[in-house]
Amino acid sequence: MTTPDQFASVRYLVDDVQAAIDFYTTHLGFTLRSHPAPAFADVTRGPLRLLLSGPATSGARATPSDLGVGGNRIHLIVDDLDTEAPG
Repeated sequence: MTTPDQFASVRYLVDDVQAAIDFYTTHLGFTLRSHPAPAFADVTRGPLRLLLSGPATSGARATPSDLGVGGNRIHLIVDDLDTEAPG
């Protein structure tokens, strides 16, 4: 089994989380990992983890326009945040 630090995680905004789960698991061979209904689901296939974010999730909210370059969201899994990003 792939451990969390071995996944490439990609957030994918969807209009209908259940329909997205059905599509990815039925037609593309993904496995449902978690589904805190109805706003979000997490499906995997090999080292790819798709974070299916519905309209009610924070990932679906607009990024503030004043953030400039690099102002988007990114999700990294680390064992020790202080070691990875000191100070």
